[in-house]
Amino acid sequence: MKRGASKIRNVADRLGRVVAKLLLAQDPELPTGAYFPSPQRLELVIRTLHELLFPRFYIEAKEASLKKRMKENSDKVLRNLSAEIAGALAYNGTAGNPAAGAASRVLALIEELPAIRAELELDLDAVLGHDPAAKDRAEVILAYPGFEALTVHRLAHFLHRQETPLVPRIMSEIVHRRTGIDIHPGASIASSCSIDHGTGLIIGETSVIGRNVSLYHNVTLGARSVSPEFRGRKRHPTIGDNVVIYPGSTILGDITVGSGSIIGGNSFLLESCPPNTRIHTKPPEMVMRSKGTPRDTGTKATIAASASGSASGNRA
Repeated sequence: MKRGASKIRNVADRLGRVVAKLLLAQDPELPTGAYFPSPQRLELVIRTLHELLFPRFYIEAKEASLKKRMKENSDKVLRNLSAEIAGALAYNGTAGNPAAGAASRVLALIEELPAIRAELELDLDAVLGHDPAAKDRAEVILAYPGFEALTVHRLAHFLHRQETPLVPRIMSEIVHRRTGIDIHPGASIASSCSIDHGTGLIIGETSVIGRNVSLYHNVTLGARSVSPEFRGRKRHPTIGDNVVIYPGSTILGDITVGSGSIIGGNSFLLESCPPNTRIHTKPPEMVMRSKGTPRDTGTKATIAASASGSASGNRA
């Protein structure tokens, strides 16, 4: 028994030393009344906002009781999201009363939901107009990661424009983990946006995307430099209206892709291009040979498909 008790004390001492070392880290001291937003609670808020935006798709209730459920959800968002934002405002040192500032931001977001829903309807139409695999609105709303990412982005972007600290960024990261689509809440995305597949898509903070733009997986709208001196400056691309950017394309820096342009798959763009430009990489050269033959023998064949056709990214 004594030996067992001694081992327990030894383990406790070792764990205590680990805790003491971890507490030496230079974490920020929270001001009075401040606390960090909870990603877990914000995930529940996002779910409730989805129910408010598309109640007949997410709420199992008869039409007669739907209005009551939506009122309850509105109250829930006002209460729970305000609590998360209030802690972030206090931590950020934002002037004024944190609770009042949080409540006014969330109330403004709730009042903006009809306009956000109208914008998402245009996004829905764009997906249905571009993707032959999209059967109907229900499939896009419930099963398309690109549409989910856009939905959360439009909510987070609204809060970002209100200079809400931390919370919009956490919201964007929640949907990033769920979908593999990384959109900074500061990015400006106009209506009728279509994201097909979307995995690996990155849209940087100061990106500006025009109307009726189609984006595919593994597209990067990034900055040419990540030096801190560029913080707060425009450093990401501006994409015009009616542009298609196919999979694997990388567009870097404060450049402009003119309206009506098509950027073929795996393109690498560092310079602006005028409207109605078609950009594509040269087709790769393939070598076909039978098993067992030397590597330097074989028939060379060039992939004949066009850049846009070979990388259309449409769902099967």
